[in-house]
Amino acid sequence: MKMNTVILTGLVLLFALLIFGCTQSQPKVVTPNYDFLNVGAHNAPEDCWISFEGKVYDITPLTSVLPEGATSKLIDLCGSNATNTFSQAGSTKVPDSEYLIGNLIE
Repeated sequence: MKMNTVILTGLVLLFALLIFGCTQSQPKVVTPNYDFLNVGAHNAPEDCWISFEGKVYDITPLTSVLPEGATSKLIDLCGSNATNTFSQAGSTKVPDSEYLIGNLIE
């Protein structure tokens, strides 16, 4: 009889842990919002942000690792909205999410 009580107590505790452990809310990640002035202030190779399709990316690390020709084209985009430039070039790729820092607001 004592063994059944121990097992039942253990099962109740396990059930409570599963119920309450799974329903606890996870902290919400808040994505910052930036406007064109914020993006425009980051217009140098050592501090390079672009906006693309409503998102803001800090692509500063890319300005030092790409081949020279690509780097100069990328630096020209620092501090600007790169959506049209990428579209005109026929690119359908989105910048890597590792560089995503927020949303663009108008």
